[in-house]
Amino acid sequence: MILHLIFISLLSIELLADPASQWPELAQELKTEDDSQKNLIILELKKIKNLEKIITDSIEAEKNINEALIVAKDLKMTSTFSSVLKLSKKDLKPQYVFTLLALKEEATEKQLVSFLENTLNTQWSSFDDINKISILEVASSLRMNISPIFLSHLLSEKSDQIRIIATRLAGEALQTTHDKSYSEVLKRAFSSTPHQLRQEALYAIQDLSTRDQKMFRRELESCKKDSNLLFREICSP
Repeated sequence: MILHLIFISLLSIELLADPASQWPELAQELKTEDDSQKNLIILELKKIKNLEKIITDSIEAEKNINEALIVAKDLKMTSTFSSVLKLSKKDLKPQYVFTLLALKEEATEKQLVSFLENTLNTQWSSFDDINKISILEVASSLRMNISPIFLSHLLSEKSDQIRIIATRLAGEALQTTHDKSYSEVLKRAFSSTPHQLRQEALYAIQDLSTRDQKMFRRELESCKKDSNLLFREICSP
């Protein structure tokens, strides 16, 4: 507690000089894993007059962009959503898309889903694996129903992580839509390597209703004889 008081006192002294100019340094401190310290930093940031406008202007000017996005995300500055979306349309990066997810509200969720759908359809091949994974993780968080054709295409990606997330998305879509086209994606994943991919497909199948699980009788029987011991154990608990 004493250390926290000393820490915040030092911050307050620094801010006396020019509070508005100190926010990037405070933003960097938000990366701490100490929740108590983080809360104190947030309190100091909130003391800065017109902080939300300062952050919005910084995003739009693309100045101190990483720090601005950290502040917008951690302080839930939902008013900056449109500015971050505009920035993302110019040059999408993982930090941008996760910030959008944190900032979205019911009124802006459709904008985010529409943006991601367009990104998947028009820019996918231009992204590196890190970007692709971030987009798919956000799509999963939003419970987006990506087309089974596209998900099947993702199973040909070199990245195992991308293929695993695609399998999870297929399972989620099958649960909500009952569209049998998604079952073909799961069946393909079920016969693929590594075993973690088959495992993801199995988890997805086990989460389905008893009726929908009937589509996978052959897979549920064959997994009991799988070459991977861990997978066999999960298949036959």
